[in-house]
Amino acid sequence: MRLHSVGKADTGRLLSGDPRLYEPVAARVSPDGRQVAVLGYGDEEFIGSVAIVSMTGALRTRVLASSREKSYGTPYGRGTLGWLSASELLVYRTTYTGTGGPGEFVREALVVDVPTMRTRVLARDVGLESANVVPGKGFLLLTRTGENARVEFLDKDGATRTPVAAGRAAEVAPDGGTAAVWGFTASDDAANTTSLRLVPLPSGTPSRTVDLPPGDLVEVAWSPVSNRLLAVVESSGESDETTRRAFVVRVPGGAVAELALTDYASGGGWSPDGTRLLYTTGSGEVSVVQVP
Repeated sequence: MRLHSVGKADTGRLLSGDPRLYEPVAARVSPDGRQVAVLGYGDEEFIGSVAIVSMTGALRTRVLASSREKSYGTPYGRGTLGWLSASELLVYRTTYTGTGGPGEFVREALVVDVPTMRTRVLARDVGLESANVVPGKGFLLLTRTGENARVEFLDKDGATRTPVAAGRAAEVAPDGGTAAVWGFTASDDAANTTSLRLVPLPSGTPSRTVDLPPGDLVEVAWSPVSNRLLAVVESSGESDETTRRAFVVRVPGGAVAELALTDYASGGGWSPDGTRLLYTTGSGEVSVVQVP
């Protein structure tokens, strides 16, 4: 793993070649900018490890074992990290309990106390789809049972889970005050896939529904100051060519404005003050647009 200086064209500095950083699946810089958390697959000796690397290159690791895992349980699929503070880290991962015989996938959310590298389980469920930090408040969990999916708020201690909305995807605003929730049903019908719900946290009420043009909602990105979010809708025409339209939703009011962009491919790169947006065109060009 290498650390690169922002704004400099360098080869980076090797932080560590430790085997516990083998095949990292996620990395996040701490709020104070002094540490990097890395979630790795590990090898046969170091299975499913989380590593805390200081910017000076010092390394501390914790193998994420649990009573549900057997000796070769590895974190298959996705893994995500989120800092609660400079001393606490949220880890979401998928593990497999088998050792060559029958087993099951288990998804879990853990909190790592960074000074001691001790862990505690927040949630463990086959249907746990994701876990995110709600800054200063707790956690947002997305769970699914069959065709039903729901978003729940979990307090800091992991003691109380409160349903806040139905939905198959969610993004938390940087200030922790609102979650954008979408995908209210399992249907691919356009009327369901292009509505957003702005949900206050932690109560979940009153929520506001924002309707967007028909299509598939493929990108949602909050501005750093939490007063706007980007929503990108993809639709297909009669020739099966897909087009993407970018909209800015104001929060908390829910007013929608379409950005006058051509050949939009991807974006989500907000300026620090939330007034400009960096996006990439289908031809690979990078542009900046002023946001209304």
